[in-house]
Amino acid sequence: MIESGNYGVMFDLLDRWYNIVKVFDEEKRLKGYYSDIREPPERTEDGYVAKDLFLDYWIDLNGDYVLLDEDEFRSAELPSEIEKKVLEIAEKLEKMIEEDTYPPKYVEEFGLSKDEIGR
Repeated sequence: MIESGNYGVMFDLLDRWYNIVKVFDEEKRLKGYYSDIREPPERTEDGYVAKDLFLDYWIDLNGDYVLLDEDEFRSAELPSEIEKKVLEIAEKLEKMIEEDTYPPKYVEEFGLSKDEIGR
């Protein structure tokens, strides 16, 4: 999964209940994708703020995925409507992964150059 020295490019989708991080190793080779289920970002004076809703996914290059932080989600005591939405989004992400529509093309096609990572 994500290790020290890895690079990530975050696609913070303003109208979605999740983000996508494209994760690269130290040699700029793609390792996989990470998605954090969170509330859609809200604009503030300083930028955007999004509330983390605990469930995350790691998706490797074979399309295998791992649901992370289920224990945090269960102990969070979220309002029932938010908990229901989180589970709905989790189901949607799993369906997208299984149907090979995750990540979206624009995320998949984004690459890194040495200049982009500052080395």
